[in-house]
Amino acid sequence: GCNGFTGSLASEPAPGGRSATITVGPVATTLMACEPDIMDQEMRFHEILSAAIGMAVADGSLTLTTDDGRALVFEPAE
Repeated sequence: GCNGFTGSLASEPAPGGRSATITVGPVATTLMACEPDIMDQEMRFHEILSAAIGMAVADGSLTLTTDDGRALVFEPAE
């Protein structure tokens, strides 16, 4: 993308420490104009991030999930 994102996140760990219930505060973004396909990608990212209610860590990846089944999966760079 071409925009930066900022916001807050509060979590309540589940037993075992590999997952948590989360609350994402307001997410702000810079307002740079990107290529249309990048803008679409950033819009979907912002929507899912803002709606995330759970997170889990497994196999080196972080997954944020929404109540309707959407997810963002973050994997370490090679």
